[in-house]
Amino acid sequence: MYLWPGLPQLAKEGSWAALAVAVGFAALVNAALCGTLVWDELVASGMRTVLWAAVGSVWIASVAATCRWHRRQAAWQSGGPARDALAAAQDHYLKGNWFEAEQILAGLIRRNPRDVDAGLMRASLFRHTRRFVEAAGELERIGRFVGAR
Repeated sequence: MYLWPGLPQLAKEGSWAALAVAVGFAALVNAALCGTLVWDELVASGMRTVLWAAVGSVWIASVAATCRWHRRQAAWQSGGPARDALAAAQDHYLKGNWFEAEQILAGLIRRNPRDVDAGLMRASLFRHTRRFVEAAGELERIGRFVGAR
């Protein structure tokens, strides 16, 4: 599964972007295979070289991106710095230190815009400080992510 670009993210998160990457890579591989094995007289040898170079480049880039994604997932699940920051934001939130909690949550969302937990806490903070329009906007933003279910 980790050898096909986009497939790990698609399987674990159901990401539409990962689906687009996986389908795009399949189209690129099919074009290279057809240009090499089926319609070899229609595709110049230089173009075949470019196609296979593109397949290799995309594959190497996607392996690097998948490794980076996997490390972030493992760090989050093991309680890395993001979890510590979320706990600190929750502590400030429960004490009524709205400004400090909002600053920490904004930093978490800047680092990972798809952080549903930080987004939910931020929407709750907006609601408590009577900023209902911003709370609704935050809920709408995080509602688009798969993890928001």
